[in-house]
Amino acid sequence: MSRELYEALRALEHCAKAARKQAKQVYSRRETAKALAAPPYEVDVDGQRISSWIPEDPARAQTPRLADSDKVLALVRLWSAWAGAPEPNPRYWNNLIENAQPQRLPRSSSEVGWPIGALTDPYALEVHPAIEVAGQATGLPAYVRRDHDARLDEAVRRAEGGQSTLAVLVGGSSTGKTRACWEALHKLRDSRKRWRLWHPIDPGRPEAAARTSHRCGPRAPWCG
Repeated sequence: MSRELYEALRALEHCAKAARKQAKQVYSRRETAKALAAPPYEVDVDGQRISSWIPEDPARAQTPRLADSDKVLALVRLWSAWAGAPEPNPRYWNNLIENAQPQRLPRSSSEVGWPIGALTDPYALEVHPAIEVAGQATGLPAYVRRDHDARLDEAVRRAEGGQSTLAVLVGGSSTGKTRACWEALHKLRDSRKRWRLWHPIDPGRPEAAARTSHRCGPRAPWCG
């Protein structure tokens, strides 16, 4: 995550917290999430999400996705109001969010996607972070393989052999679909062939896929 965005959010939160304390009002990230759910903001940002964006240790900060920029701006507006600061400049904050996005690599061609070997942040591809428990290890937990992983391995082998392959994972929220795809990608990292990952998401998955599918070249697995 961009240090500039992290420090700007931390500084604004500090001002909001100090102002609430001086006014003898409660401050917590849970209270922040509650206020964001109410008018005029009406966005769903839980305290855990805020803590993942601006944890105590900046090295563990996760970058808000572009799709979450409206939630970040609502958070900034709320904290600015609590701090008694002027209305924030959306362009300034949008620029910070844009510049903080990971893997915005220069393209040597018009093909969509990023070189798989350059992708090192699973959270940038929407792998869900584990729930944090006090006193327990943090970060991406060890992966426990299931039956569908063998099928994904076979799909990867077919693709590596030059066969066009489609695999669709179906399951409820937080059942590990994206993490399974992330693990399957490891088998392509050591390939001598140049693989790129296509992850259409902005402004929306269907729109992004329709707009860029004609630029999807060979050896470009799609994670969506």
